[in-house]
Amino acid sequence: MTDPDRSAQSELFDTLHDKLDAHKMEVERFHADVGNFARQVAGCDKLLRLANTSLTQIDAKIAEAARIEARAGGIADAVGREAGRAAALAAGEAVDELRHAVAALSAEADQVRRALHRGMGKSGLWLGGYVAFTLAMCVLTALAAYGLARRTAVTPDIAHYAELGRAHERLLKQASEREIKTLNAILARPEKK
Repeated sequence: MTDPDRSAQSELFDTLHDKLDAHKMEVERFHADVGNFARQVAGCDKLLRLANTSLTQIDAKIAEAARIEARAGGIADAVGREAGRAAALAAGEAVDELRHAVAALSAEADQVRRALHRGMGKSGLWLGGYVAFTLAMCVLTALAAYGLARRTAVTPDIAHYAELGRAHERLLKQASEREIKTLNAILARPEKK
């Protein structure tokens, strides 16, 4: 193996290590954003309970919305587990989508709170829109994370070659000058035809 080949291989493995470290940081950031999203859902749950106690005329609609929200929580938990596996490579895009979703959910929750104070008819409408939006964002986030994970997964072969390259690099660093000269002489021999 020549010096340019070794340096190219070393650069390749350095780049691979850098990418793996960057993806690790993205995964940690994605998990933090998933926690923020769960807290937003919990805050909306409190808002729904307050609306249920103050507006008895729409009690049946609010109870139905709470059941839908419980199902959305189950979907959000499933999305979180799936996203945790897929986030190693898809965290950047998913985090951006999640930030937009959280901002939209906050705005939607504020609109729901105002609508509940305006009147019984309008409050039921806002509540239905909020639940539909939350479910749609959960499904879209899950689909995006799943699609990105399928396209960019690190295969066992790639992991094996990366480890093999690290082992070669360690051996070359430990080689004496004489061993390196012998290796270069072997590599410089012409190929037999």
